[in-house]
Amino acid sequence: MPTRDDNIHIFIDSPGDIAAEREVVRGVINELNEVEYFDNRLLNAVAWDSDDYVSVASRTPQENIIAGLPRPSACEISVFIFWSRSGT
Repeated sequence: MPTRDDNIHIFIDSPGDIAAEREVVRGVINELNEVEYFDNRLLNAVAWDSDDYVSVASRTPQENIIAGLPRPSACEISVFIFWSRSGT
């Protein structure tokens, strides 16, 4: 779970039909970390589909929260991307 530190945590979530768009968001975060816009603070992407969290695609969001995965509310910014469907 993200800790309250000097970094900026960005929660990223979307249904499985737009994985490429989630990668674009991660790429933008990485690019922004290469410039010093944020007073030496890093932007940290927090996403339930990352390698940090083991196979959570079959769980509901509530089950992920109960399992102790980071909550969107624990982050300073939350990004939700939708296209043709909502949910898994």
